[in-house]
Amino acid sequence: MNANFTDIASEITNSLPRDGQAAMTGQMKAASGTVALPGMTFGADTDTGFYRKSTNQIGVVAGGVEIGSFGPDNFLDTGGNKMTAFPSGTVMLFIQTAAPTGWTKSTTHNNKALRIVSGTVGQGGSTAFTDVFTARTITQANLPDVGLVSTSLSAVSATSVSISGGTIAGTAATTTLRNDGSSSGIVTATAISASATTTTTISGVVPLGGSGTSMNFAVQYVDAIIASRD
Repeated sequence: MNANFTDIASEITNSLPRDGQAAMTGQMKAASGTVALPGMTFGADTDTGFYRKSTNQIGVVAGGVEIGSFGPDNFLDTGGNKMTAFPSGTVMLFIQTAAPTGWTKSTTHNNKALRIVSGTVGQGGSTAFTDVFTARTITQANLPDVGLVSTSLSAVSATSVSISGGTIAGTAATTTLRNDGSSSGIVTATAISASATTTTTISGVVPLGGSGTSMNFAVQYVDAIIASRD
């Protein structure tokens, strides 16, 4: 008897239980279907599901109407427009060299900083980011001069007198004020009198600074690219 029913036993073994007790051991091959009758559908809603729209393209149907389709690298609406979480033209930042698939890298802006605004967006400035934030030496030429205006001194008969770190040398009608101990003057003082009762006014400009101080403005940063959704 068993030999007579071998073929039936084999088909029972190869069957797929409706209650899900066993899984498929191979591909589930559905019919291609149509928009009205999709190949993969539901017992209680036969005009909703998936159908084979074309090669490598699956159509999505709801109520007998195609609402979209998707393939290897796209998800399209009924008008053929890509359906993504980000609409076409969306601009975002990415911390990577190349734009992700479906995005186009912008080369309009390079070596610039970002500024957050509450109103209309724009752009400005003229110096590159890394040119501003770099190691540099502050020299005397970078510092403003300090003016000596109407500074009164009581003249004395001594050959020199120290004031605010500088030196007034000599008793001639014209003398010099120095702040670095060198032999050359940096401010000229006029009408220096040897009389102890005379008050002389000095006016001029005292430059500040020395040989230069190294300062590091090389702030840490992370590069990012701007890309727009295709």
